[in-house]
Amino acid sequence: MTTALLSLALAGWLSAGPFEGYREEPFAAGKLLVRGWPEEARAWAAREIPRALARVEGRLGRTLGRQLTAVLVPDGFELRRIVERLSGKRLSPETTLGVALPEATLLLLRWERPLGAEPLDTVLAHEVAHLVVRRSPRAAVPRWLDEGLASWASGKHVSRQDDAQLSLLARVDGLYTLRTLEREFPEGETPGSVAYLQSHLFVVYLVERWGDGVVPRILDELESGAPSARALEAATAVEQTSLEREFGLWAAARCSLLGALARTLSLWTLVGLLALGAVGRYVAVRRRRLERLDPAGPALGPADPAGAVGPAAGAKGPPPPAGGQDHPN
Repeated sequence: MTTALLSLALAGWLSAGPFEGYREEPFAAGKLLVRGWPEEARAWAAREIPRALARVEGRLGRTLGRQLTAVLVPDGFELRRIVERLSGKRLSPETTLGVALPEATLLLLRWERPLGAEPLDTVLAHEVAHLVVRRSPRAAVPRWLDEGLASWASGKHVSRQDDAQLSLLARVDGLYTLRTLEREFPEGETPGSVAYLQSHLFVVYLVERWGDGVVPRILDELESGAPSARALEAATAVEQTSLEREFGLWAAARCSLLGALARTLSLWTLVGLLALGAVGRYVAVRRRRLERLDPAGPALGPADPAGAVGPAAGAKGPPPPAGGQDHPN
């Protein structure tokens, strides 16, 4: 659905369609529609959405430039119903905590929270950042940059464990290429998986090397109609493939190999590896001992009833000496 069509559809649906049963409340940043949120939470959202928008605009070095529509939905299933009705996009009601539809300047947040979900203020800032990053329909913002900037602008930090995981992947050339993450993330990638973490860390790398000003420079280039590779090169004076190579070296060096292994491998994985190592060492030591006892390496037969090892069953030994005795001279 095009930007113009989605905007027209949203204007016609604000009091009906997918928003039937929602109540409009006072809101400084535009329009606020609410259903199923407690009074205190509604007041929090009306107060914090404009504040989050201002913080994100400051980090990204640009303003949204227009009013937004915020919709507070009760749960993940209602969130999925509205998003699919408006945009046709399918999403998971179990894991999706918020959605931004920049084409309509629309923000949706759910109240019901899965166990272990990110804090609501972090989700709010992340989704608001998507609206600002993709404010211009002319800008072809790549998916990795959209997600990376949203995580960075929301104030979220890359954890030490995530750093370790990406460091290991960088050491074995296991990171995604930016071209792979240009339009959509690979199937199965969810928030917190490698594609999201790598996108966030790439933005951290850009800012650490070129300063906060690199972000608005990249977005300015994109809004002028430049493709993403050219926008990156114009903002950094480095060609994209060289940037990716340098990023891989930088990501690998953020954590030592020993530290990365210690943070990414679980206790039981380490125990299993140690056990395998012990078994391998035992086998190697025993083989060396057997080779010293019999360098020719004859096959060992089964133990006799007394526990001695003799020739294999049915094998004929050398004939006894004359007289049936075997005595030394």
